[in-house]
Amino acid sequence: MIVIPQAEAKNLTTNVPDNTEPAWQSGTDYAAGDRVQYENRLYEAINAVNSNTPPDEDALNWLYVGPVNKMAMFDHFMTTATVYDQAIEVSVDVSDCDGLGLFGLYAQSVRVVLHDNTSDADVFDETYDLERYDVTDWYEWTYNVPTYRERLFVPLPMFYDATLTVTITPRGDAAKCAFMAWGRSDYLGATLYGASVSARSNTRKERSADGHVYLQKGISWRRMSVPVIVDDSHVDDVVRRLSELDGVPCMYAADPREGGYESMLIFGFYRDFDVAIDVVKSKYDIEIEGVG
Repeated sequence: MIVIPQAEAKNLTTNVPDNTEPAWQSGTDYAAGDRVQYENRLYEAINAVNSNTPPDEDALNWLYVGPVNKMAMFDHFMTTATVYDQAIEVSVDVSDCDGLGLFGLYAQSVRVVLHDNTSDADVFDETYDLERYDVTDWYEWTYNVPTYRERLFVPLPMFYDATLTVTITPRGDAAKCAFMAWGRSDYLGATLYGASVSARSNTRKERSADGHVYLQKGISWRRMSVPVIVDDSHVDDVVRRLSELDGVPCMYAADPREGGYESMLIFGFYRDFDVAIDVVKSKYDIEIEGVG
């Protein structure tokens, strides 16, 4: 089990084009319903407005809609995503980064390149095919429809001064990514058998006056409960680190192997953890809840 706090985005670039909405300008007349961009966010005018106050400071006249398309994959939410009809290519400068996570993928493949700026050489270059076939006989080989990974964890070699480039290849007519996370991992112990993964739905059932039942669709979020074993000498370090990360969304990989269970990769926060101190090795249970 490892945890990776989100690293700072340094010199982040992307090939996804800007939105078509105009940038907000002070002292400009806007009608209700007009949309503008401001600091990579979209806002919609609630009323007719002409003001020197930026939209993010004027909630009476402006409604926050969401991030612009190219930045949607960096906003910590799985309900927004960057979508492009060509390959999405993102580059960011990283330092001492050993883990990359991609969430909410809709793609055929992902290529990850790490370039060491000191030696001016590519030190990591791997392409991951997201297509999977569950085949046990000739009938399934002939008729089964492929499934695709939606989450991907990539262990990386660590370099002090490097550039990480991720290319997300379209599946069909689009490429999509809800969130990209990277950073330096902290080891929290060895994941034991018996971990459980689940999803929590916010969909509600409502009944009308005439008795008809309707479902009001809501978002769902992932959860996992993981038993972990750690050396007694590291118990205090684990407790201290988790306490520091209380309420901080991070990437948790209970199975950080390349090609491991994607359902055990969550970006979120820990809800609870309980450590039972023992001799030599101590076991604890931790519950992680995704941000949605």
